[in-house]
Amino acid sequence: HQDKFFKDRHYLDKEWGRYFTGSGEKVLLEVGCGAGNTIFPLLATYPDVFIHACDFSQRAISLVQSHKEYADTRIHAFVCDLTSGDMSNHVAPSSVDIVTMIFVLSAVSPERMPLVLQNIKKVLKPNGLVLFRDYATGDLAQERLTCKDQMISENFYVRGDGTVSSVNEFVDFVCCLCFYLFGLYNKLHTLLFRELSTFLKNT
Repeated sequence: HQDKFFKDRHYLDKEWGRYFTGSGEKVLLEVGCGAGNTIFPLLATYPDVFIHACDFSQRAISLVQSHKEYADTRIHAFVCDLTSGDMSNHVAPSSVDIVTMIFVLSAVSPERMPLVLQNIKKVLKPNGLVLFRDYATGDLAQERLTCKDQMISENFYVRGDGTVSSVNEFVDFVCCLCFYLFGLYNKLHTLLFRELSTFLKNT
């Protein structure tokens, strides 16, 4: 799929833009950066942002590094599996203002979530922020995966890019519990409910 599987996430400016502005440079860590659909829109919008971008896939990192907007002065892209590797080998401890994780935690088994959050806690500054977005039980993404026969087992799916996703209340609970145990407290939790309706016109 190269870099065409997911669309660039330009909506982040509307939803999280207030966190990326302010005096001085902001240092971000994008976990599970994929082909760069989050980092390049952010770099284009916020000139004072430096981004560490990691993914467990060497192919994904190669796509990021070959992007026409890639520059070592603004991006540090590297391979890292947060469920087994040590993030502090790549990013200095207590140096990151904001960590972003978009549709990442659902791809991590609940028993490995503590390892991921432990890695994040190492590099996050005191009073730093973790911004994450993920699937909810019964949402449209889950319905689509079910309809396409991409379900491996109950609430466990394989996505079109070959990665897996777990969607259930237990994962939601474990995620929140792990954040709490590692001293990462919930500042804002938003559940967006949007109902889509399709109208067909008979011509």
